[in-house]
Amino acid sequence: MASAQPCGGQIRKAHLVYWRPHGTAKPVGARWFAHGTFETVENSFALVQPLVKQGFAVMQFEYSGYDGADGAPNFDTIAKTADATWDWLAQQPEVDPARIVARSS
Repeated sequence: MASAQPCGGQIRKAHLVYWRPHGTAKPVGARWFAHGTFETVENSFALVQPLVKQGFAVMQFEYSGYDGADGAPNFDTIAKTADATWDWLAQQPEVDPARIVARSS
């Protein structure tokens, strides 16, 4: 469980999985990954492994209301969580925020 600060200042709990790049001295590109129609974030671990092996930082998040994450699964809560996790990823020192790409399954 990680805490994320979405727009509006409300703190919410979100499941967040971060695959940190290994052996890099400068910031790298990153992939922000929304699992789409998979049931939980864990179901998409295999999909992101090729990106991890290529040296990208990869961040996956659980939708609100899924698998114990706070909130209800609706457009507003998912959008707020998406914004908060994107901002979190951009603040990681090993990530070049200009090289973040969104991806979904």
